[in-house]
Amino acid sequence: MDLCNAAFLLAALISTETAFTCRAFMYAVKDQECWTTSENSNTESVLHRPNAALYEHKGFLLECLNGKTCQSWTANDPASLIYTLQSHPYAGLESNYCRNPDEDSGGPWCYTTDPNTRWESCDIPSCTEECFHCTGEEYQGKISTTEGGLTCQRWDSQTPHEHSYSPKARPGKHLEENYCRNPSGASRPWCYTTNPSKQWDFCSIPRCTSEPPTIVPELTCITGAGSAYRGTVAVTQSGKTCQSWSAQTPHKHDRTADNYPCSGLEKNYCRNPDNEKKPWCYTMDSGTRWEYCNVPSCGETAAPEECFHCRGEDYQGKVSKTEGGLTCQRWDSQTPHKHSNSPNARPGKHLEENYCRNPDGSARPWCYTTNPSKRWEYCPVPRCTSEPPTIVPELTCITGAGSAYRGTVAVTQSGKTCQSWSAQTPHKHDRTADNYPCSGLEKNYCRNPDNEKKPWCYTTDSGTRWEYCNVPSCGDAAAPEECFHCRGEDYQGKVSKTEGGLTCQRWDSQTPYEHSNSPSAHPGKHLEENYCRNPDGSARPWCYTTNPSKRWEYCPVPRCSKLSVQSLHCTEIIY
Repeated sequence: MDLCNAAFLLAALISTETAFTCRAFMYAVKDQECWTTSENSNTESVLHRPNAALYEHKGFLLECLNGKTCQSWTANDPASLIYTLQSHPYAGLESNYCRNPDEDSGGPWCYTTDPNTRWESCDIPSCTEECFHCTGEEYQGKISTTEGGLTCQRWDSQTPHEHSYSPKARPGKHLEENYCRNPSGASRPWCYTTNPSKQWDFCSIPRCTSEPPTIVPELTCITGAGSAYRGTVAVTQSGKTCQSWSAQTPHKHDRTADNYPCSGLEKNYCRNPDNEKKPWCYTMDSGTRWEYCNVPSCGETAAPEECFHCRGEDYQGKVSKTEGGLTCQRWDSQTPHKHSNSPNARPGKHLEENYCRNPDGSARPWCYTTNPSKRWEYCPVPRCTSEPPTIVPELTCITGAGSAYRGTVAVTQSGKTCQSWSAQTPHKHDRTADNYPCSGLEKNYCRNPDNEKKPWCYTTDSGTRWEYCNVPSCGDAAAPEECFHCRGEDYQGKVSKTEGGLTCQRWDSQTPYEHSNSPSAHPGKHLEENYCRNPDGSARPWCYTTNPSKRWEYCPVPRCSKLSVQSLHCTEIIY
């Protein structure tokens, strides 16, 4: 029999079938959930979705554990029902299929037709892949064989190998049965083996292809052991310079970005990829393999440092003498030097006593002097060695004077090309990245390093030293554009219907669809009313719908044409 005849006969057989114990289901990565076909038939239309896979397997969605037949959700015999289609209309309580209306930790279940067994859990395989993210510390799958084919030893057993990784000793590490796990911070899941000659071995579990969990970086201090630290401290507690994680000299090691992909192993910055007590690094000293780093705890409270970050505009220390040894003039005094930087004129600049300050956007703290022959001078306040405050960059518009603008406009308001900040021709200047380290002085982009009224630049025209740039204000009175850039994660328009014409569900509502994208869970995602948004990094703005048959859909918001994608530093994603 050839393949075509076989297919014809199979199709004919399926067309005559009316009682199905085989139900297809679709697993959608976006929603992290299974969607089950609603018809007991041999055909059904299924909407194609990105990042979704359709499965079929006999018995996945019908039989109970131990083979007991499920009672219909509409019947009251033999068991009297608590959970019904009327009480839980969105739980899929149809026919006698296994469901989980009460979010039981054991998974889907059903009432049974056995009078002696009221209900029982169903043996439905998890849709989740047998794979791991990062180093697999959250892996909870059921693989129990090593790469070498050896059976894993139970974690609650000390035979044949004694160890300290028992479930009681490590209660949060999911050390169940003899399943592969990673309780030690190794590069991937492993287990002790039942072979007395082989204490342990890695398990043959692939890395997941889906996105790993989001890590909220800590830039200036650490919480707990500092696994989320992503700052730039690169010196150990004894002062030794850190070795780059990508280098194998002077110390060979396996703590690489490939082996520990979610640990931020970039350059030679202190990190904690393997659950040490705090961030550490290999050192450049061949006699010292590694050392811990001094990264402060986020819970520590300390007196203000006698040092300054960036330009020292937030410096509040008590140095009151200049680099030349002169005593500073009080800020509330006009003698011997008259000035406009008084506490009343600059109320937010901390102009107390005669302490060194930077009220005008200079390169660093300074003061007027009490010497009539020397109007002002810089103060001997050192730069801080700790991380500077985080600046939230503004890429397409400015707030206030635009000190946080980090966009790529490089032309002045009259059309002149900007001079690079690192160049000294045609105009010599001191607005360099070394003097103004937190001002984003890269290439020739318009910036505001010194508290001008808006971003500016030196020009490449020898006849024009500098000019302001035309960067729009984020507070312009114009309504938000009804279009989106990049993937629309910053879209704040008021479209509230989907491409299919369905009305969007409010983000602060859990009806008809329960979800985790609430305004309180995502406070910076502009989840207002029922307006289309993109809180999860999808291809474009979307929303949950108010139609119980359609969980979500993209919205008909067009792409903006005013600014190029390249100017926004984003990558186009086409589905």
